[in-house]
Parts: sequence; structure tokens; C-alpha cells
Amino acid sequence: MGMGIGGMDLGGSGGNPSIRKVEIPGPDEYEPPEAFRKALLEGMKDPVPEVYRQQVRRYYEELVK
Repeated sequence: MGMGIGGMDLGGSGGNPSIRKVEIPGPDEYEPPEAFRKALLEGMKDPVPEVYRQQVRRYYEELVK
């Protein structure tokens, strides 16, 4: 079996990993799990100190992209 970084056993025969194409959904095609959306909306309700308000806003905007 192949050994990975730090001696972790990666399984397999130690050869090259399989290479295959996978489709990555575009932003319009992906819908996050309901639990993630609920947690995000709940977190946005928490009060934020004025000094951090813009940073927190950008953080949430990046999460939903």
C-alpha cells in the first residue's frame, strides 16, 4: 500500500492515481444543503461591532458566491 505525507497509509498500490474528468457545478447550478443555509442565516443575525461590520459583510458575501 502507498504511503502518503507523514507516513499516512493512502491505500492503493502505490501507482499513479486515477485521472478522470469531473464536472464542477457553476454558481447557478449548486444549491447548498438546507442546514448550511439555515446556519448562515442564523449567524448573520448575530450583532457585530461597528468596526468589523464591513469585514463580516464581505465574509458572508464570499460564502454565498
